[in-house]
Amino acid sequence: MSIYEYFLIFLGLIFCCYASWTDLKTQKIRNFCSLGRLYGGTLSQLMAWYLGTTTPLYILALFFGSGLIAFAFYWFGIFSPGDSNAISSETSSNPSKDV
Repeated sequence: MSIYEYFLIFLGLIFCCYASWTDLKTQKIRNFCSLGRLYGGTLSQLMAWYLGTTTPLYILALFFGSGLIAFAFYWFGIFSPGDSNAISSETSSNPSKDV
């Protein structure tokens, strides 16, 4: 694994730990956590595209697919809104090595 991948894992863990802490403390997950992961995910996908490890079609399918799955989990009552938001933003931050 490269330093870039370690940095993405570290960034995701920071936002997940902060989200868990605020969830335990106030029973709410702030949008800051989800937006931070989404911002990091967008940057990671663009970096993976720049490095040639993914394609724009895969990036769009990943964002829309993870959003659709997270919304379906929320709609059917499987996840709460914060959990669905966390799943959607966290799955979008993990680029694939397969093209």
